[in-house]
Amino acid sequence: MYAKIAAPTFDGTQPCKGMNTEEFFPVDRIEEERFKRAIKPVCDSCKFRSECLQWALDNREIGIWAGTTTDERRLIIRRLRRK
Repeated sequence: MYAKIAAPTFDGTQPCKGMNTEEFFPVDRIEEERFKRAIKPVCDSCKFRSECLQWALDNREIGIWAGTTTDERRLIIRRLRRK
């Protein structure tokens, strides 16, 4: 049985803390683009970005993680498999 990797350990200083979590889980592509434009600058300034991205890649998370969409992470996974 596959065990999930532990979630990133945040220290409470992450810039997304307190944001509306619904914005990280858009329901359609239009909402996804709008939310990504708002969230990406927050993620770009976060010291936890690499851990957050790794978590999302390892666990096949949906939504916006580390400023990337589900589809963008699928492309990252495909590229990594090719190497």
